[in-house]
Amino acid sequence: MMQSKTLVLAAGFLGLTTPAMAANLFVPSNDYPTIQSAIDAARDGDNVLISDGRYEETLRIVDKSLNFYGRGTHPGHTSIVSPSGRHEIASSQLRFSLIGFHSEQVFDHRIPLDPGEDGLLIHYSTVEFSMCEFDRLVSWYTTNSLGDAGAIEMWQSDVSLSRCVFEGNGALSNKPYWASVARGGAIYAASSTLDIEDCLFEFNYARADRGVRSPWGCGAEGGAIYMSGCDFTSTGTRYEQNRATGVDGGSVPSMLHGGAIYASYPVSMHLERSYFIENRAAFGEVENADESYTGGAMYISHGRNNAEYLKHCRFTENHAADGGGAVYSSGGGRTKSNNCEYDCNTSTQNEGDWFNSGGNVFKECPEPPARGDFNGDGNVDIKDLMELYYSWGKVTPGSKYDLNGDGIVDSRDVVGFIVTRYGK
Repeated sequence: MMQSKTLVLAAGFLGLTTPAMAANLFVPSNDYPTIQSAIDAARDGDNVLISDGRYEETLRIVDKSLNFYGRGTHPGHTSIVSPSGRHEIASSQLRFSLIGFHSEQVFDHRIPLDPGEDGLLIHYSTVEFSMCEFDRLVSWYTTNSLGDAGAIEMWQSDVSLSRCVFEGNGALSNKPYWASVARGGAIYAASSTLDIEDCLFEFNYARADRGVRSPWGCGAEGGAIYMSGCDFTSTGTRYEQNRATGVDGGSVPSMLHGGAIYASYPVSMHLERSYFIENRAAFGEVENADESYTGGAMYISHGRNNAEYLKHCRFTENHAADGGGAVYSSGGGRTKSNNCEYDCNTSTQNEGDWFNSGGNVFKECPEPPARGDFNGDGNVDIKDLMELYYSWGKVTPGSKYDLNGDGIVDSRDVVGFIVTRYGK
């Protein structure tokens, strides 16, 4: 049975002003005992104001232009639990805004036992998110799903994100299928416009594993964001420790691209003052010519000439096992880089079709410390073991202490450290 999902709203009521004739619909109340009843009754421009509490319902917003607020003072004060599937927004030609919105998986770090989908589905809509958080939402690849992003799946939509946080969300390939690719740990976007400003993406992942019936292998693309045919803008945003990777103990993925971002056939891309730190497109120590693991921070496929532009960005200690530790561009489009800093990214910092338009700074660094050398002193010893011990029990997907990549630091990481790393 599919797990329940939780949406949590918070801190959206302070200083609320409404346009003329807009109504405030309070939940719960005699008129609106449920959130969905308020949504169904609301008219364009109205505000749905949700009090503290727990609400078990799956929301569907169709052809409504609304403002959605949580009245709590903390993200955990107002919870909406969906017993099945994703919440859906389908408001063609209308605008929908969410303020102070927090979404998380009910069962903390646990991966769903059955194929399923978390988060929000947005299609044919214009949606604005402000001060929102999406934590630990996980979805599996299914043949019925366009994508498999943990937090947000969108297509043919116009979506903006401001001051939002995406942490520990995941997309998983599904072993029973013949061919399976995990795409977009936090966001999957197709034929859409995506505008991101002053946000944080950290510890998100796309994780691949091949089933016994799959002759073609498996892959993962876009640890944080996967896009296809999109207009994309990123300003003042930080991407840290996102991963396109495999499953510890599982089969070796045939392809891993874009530790933080994967963009396929982008209409346009403009990134300014965006920072990429310790993102990875890699699987353990695998560096095999039969596999393709490229674009530690970003992978751009079949871009248009001069349509991809990086300005005043910073790429630091990103890693790809096979090429383009910072950026990998393929398919003929030339990614322009202007006044960016590339520090200590592995496997050729920029690779493929890109153009140095001036002002860029490249800093090459020695080989990174061995995995398990947490303090970087060149030895994997008792000091590193103590660092690992102090992180025991923390749910930190993508953390360097989570050696087996299961989303939590526990005894299995300690045993793996002692058996395979200690003393090297």
